[in-house]
Amino acid sequence: MKVIILDAGSGNRLLPLTKELPKCLLDAGNGRSILENQLANISRCGVTDVVIIGGHQIHKLRAAIEEYAFADLNIRILLNPQYQLYNNLYSLWIARDEMNEDIIVMNGDVVFDYRILARLLKKQEDRIVLTLDQKADGEYDQDDMKVQIRDGYIRAVTKIMRSDEADAESIGMMKFQNGGVSLLRSNLHRLVNSEAGVHHFYLKAIQQMVDEGEQVGFIKTGGRVWHEVDFPKDLETLRAEIHRYPQLDDSLCRIGLDDKNRDRYC
Repeated sequence: MKVIILDAGSGNRLLPLTKELPKCLLDAGNGRSILENQLANISRCGVTDVVIIGGHQIHKLRAAIEEYAFADLNIRILLNPQYQLYNNLYSLWIARDEMNEDIIVMNGDVVFDYRILARLLKKQEDRIVLTLDQKADGEYDQDDMKVQIRDGYIRAVTKIMRSDEADAESIGMMKFQNGGVSLLRSNLHRLVNSEAGVHHFYLKAIQQMVDEGEQVGFIKTGGRVWHEVDFPKDLETLRAEIHRYPQLDDSLCRIGLDDKNRDRYC
């Protein structure tokens, strides 16, 4: 299993905070960046292979990875040279040569309870599995990646959907397994080589598969906490609620971190 994290974007909606810094390196409120929190959760769940797609201020991303130095993670960084022009579908396409085993694809601006990832990893049914959350009031805004569910499978996934038509939202974390990886790669190839394809979100590939008959499954967050950081208000909310997240346990402190970082995380 491999995790691919999409971190290439400029984060313009968070300016000026992201003028000289990738969004993923913003402090989440616990003295660690968004990316550090993601990597700690990946490590905690036992996945060791991580690929990060960078773009904006990628030299700072590389420096940060050197500083974090998770002893048990094999981390590689790939450059999306078109990050200012194309959408995240192209960032995922950059990682196509890394799609040689089952993968988790993760947005770089999501902080989550590690138990959400653990639940996704345990899901063995279905070749493609999205992670969904349902808002208590059923109100989804225009920036939410809204989802329709029919007969236990994903029927539609798009931001362009009326709130009253949505059953849930995608949190930006999904798994491809048992042939789902090659299916993803072939659909990305088709889109990248189509007119305007590079300007789509990568979930366009999911919708394309659904339209052609693929049964796309899902798990739910189960009420576990998560935050997506798109706007300054989102970052404020995350920092105010970061105490709700589980702390790292003793086993990770003993095994997952080298001496350099044990005091930082434990």
